Amino acid sequence: MQATSRPESPGPGNYNGEAGAELSRKGLSANYVERETRRAVAGVGDAVKIWPGIDIDIPTGQGEKKTEPQDVRDAVRAAFSGGADGVILSRKYSEMRLANLQAAGEAVGT
Repeated sequence: MQATSRPESPGPGNYNGEAGAELSRKGLSANYVERETRRAVAGVGDAVKIWPGIDIDIPTGQGEKKTEPQDVRDAVRAAFSGGADGVILSRKYSEMRLANLQAAGEAVGT
């Protein structure tokens, strides 16, 4: 198997340089979703379909980021802008608020 070069990216461990405390307060940006989706697509080409997981309503502590419909809409659109073949809405359906699921549907429909 021949090694290939990876596109320039800070990699999945670099969340735009944000520290852990800041990350839990703000969450991952749609820019991160698009950038990492592009990186994954470039890494596998047409050999593998890429379906990024979009976390919706993951339980968080007091003072930590709570998912809003615009977050979901932006993340789903970003995944498709990055070349995703689809998205997986995660984590647990029973934890997801209907407004956030509707936002995902709106983003897929655009």
